[in-house]
Amino acid sequence: MNLANFEHSVDGKIVSRGLEYYEDDYVISLRETKTNRYRAEVEGSEDYEVEIQLSEGGTVVDWDCTCPYDLGPVCKHQVAVLYELRDMLGAQGGGSRQPTGTGKQADLKTLLSGCRQEELVDLLMILAGDEGVEERIRLHLGRDDIDSAVEQSRRLIQSHIDNQRQRDGFVTYARVSTAVRGAEMVLEKAQRELQKGAAMQAVRLVLCIMEELIDFIQECDDSGGHISPLMDMSLGVIAEAVLDEDLDGSVERDALFDLLLEEAAKEQYDGWSDWRIEILDICAKLVDGPDRQEAFEELLGKLGENQGITEWSREYWNEHIDLMRLEIMTRLQGEGQAEVFVQGRLEHTGFREMAIEQAMKRGDYEEAIRLALDGEQLDTERGHPGTVNRWKERRYEAYRASGQLEEQRKLAEELLLGGDYDYYLELKSTYTPAEWKRVYPDLLPGLEHSGWSYYFDPYPKVLIEEGETARLLEYVSRQPSLMEEFYPQLVSEYPEEVYKLFKDYIMKTAERASNRSNYRDVCRIINLLAKAGGVEAARHCVGMLKALYPRRSALQDELSSVKWS
Repeated sequence: MNLANFEHSVDGKIVSRGLEYYEDDYVISLRETKTNRYRAEVEGSEDYEVEIQLSEGGTVVDWDCTCPYDLGPVCKHQVAVLYELRDMLGAQGGGSRQPTGTGKQADLKTLLSGCRQEELVDLLMILAGDEGVEERIRLHLGRDDIDSAVEQSRRLIQSHIDNQRQRDGFVTYARVSTAVRGAEMVLEKAQRELQKGAAMQAVRLVLCIMEELIDFIQECDDSGGHISPLMDMSLGVIAEAVLDEDLDGSVERDALFDLLLEEAAKEQYDGWSDWRIEILDICAKLVDGPDRQEAFEELLGKLGENQGITEWSREYWNEHIDLMRLEIMTRLQGEGQAEVFVQGRLEHTGFREMAIEQAMKRGDYEEAIRLALDGEQLDTERGHPGTVNRWKERRYEAYRASGQLEEQRKLAEELLLGGDYDYYLELKSTYTPAEWKRVYPDLLPGLEHSGWSYYFDPYPKVLIEEGETARLLEYVSRQPSLMEEFYPQLVSEYPEEVYKLFKDYIMKTAERASNRSNYRDVCRIINLLAKAGGVEAARHCVGMLKALYPRRSALQDELSSVKWS
């Protein structure tokens, strides 16, 4: 949608409510945070934050609001901000706007470069009077030792969180994005430290972020997903620091190893195994000798005693930990010892995959088949049908590579009947055209009655590949909604049947419709019928619906907007 006429792209009721908010001055603040990106605060039952991204041509390319509204793509708060933004940009230049950003920043840099030190100090002291600016200045320019910097950062993170708490201490959905701004500032500082080569300082700062946020996540409604990206970016800083070739020798590597080992052991990560695993995985990359390996193993042993309430979570933990052990063993003891380790951990899906891959590379196809069959049995007992199918696919690859044609065909048919269309193509490729003509008819009954839901069934795709349009029409007639997908294959040969199925589908969809979104969907299907060549049938549907539902004003409105191409 375009800022100039966004009203045409938004539900009329939402536009009306948003206009009221705009006219009643509910938009508290609006500012440009980056080139063509705007942030606003809107008063409501709570104060909500809206972000709008424009293209240079004025198209609204991205928008977001912290309110919980989820009944449509745009809420009334965003509409109010769009009105405010259109006013603001219009006032700046009659609705057209010159690109800003790089040139503007360059001018500011030139201006600041020409100032005396006393003038810059005075300016910063004035700015420091605004909320949050003093904290950013101290964080950016602080010359404290690392311990003091970490404590200052911790206070900054906590103060932003505390400022957003309700009386009961909880932080609501709408306030989480503001609450984590302190953590965002500290993350920026950590990234700057890393760029300067101060790896230990950077890691200490992001560990501070993680410790504070892992506590905070249990005291807020983060369904908007603000905390996980910050945790992931913090882990990214640690990983980059560990892989830095300029890391200062063994002393700094030792210190970093000890720091990460200590962090992973903290009780805060109990119940958050993914983040603990990430820290351990990075720490494992610093294990370069028997002493560190022993210390690492000792911690894994202690942590393993308390990991996993369910069988799945225990298996998840054990497999990831064994992958770390494998990485260390490969690096320190060599490939041979690592291969033995893999063979002893075949209960893990990833390890069985590795063992099969190793057997295939050696050309030991019988071993690959045996491993796959054992995996099928194990995961059948575990009740993991998806993984059972995975082992069947590996077994199929081994049959194909070893030239076991009959076994390959038998398994391809089994996988096809299991819902995987790709194995129809695989199976067909093993026969000559003359042979396939004899085999194909015997395959159809099993496919037709395989029991798969319409949207995952390989049967219609096979019919299309084989040119079986009569069977395809019969299949679609059982579920007319499938006409949306398959009418291109049917309409040239069966136009009247296609139009009738479309009409039945439209009338039934309209009967169930109860709101404007549903009515728009009805009109979308009518347009599809017209696109298929059934313009008269589509007109007939519109006429019938107008006559049947005269009191559904929203439906009448949507039907009037149907365009005939």
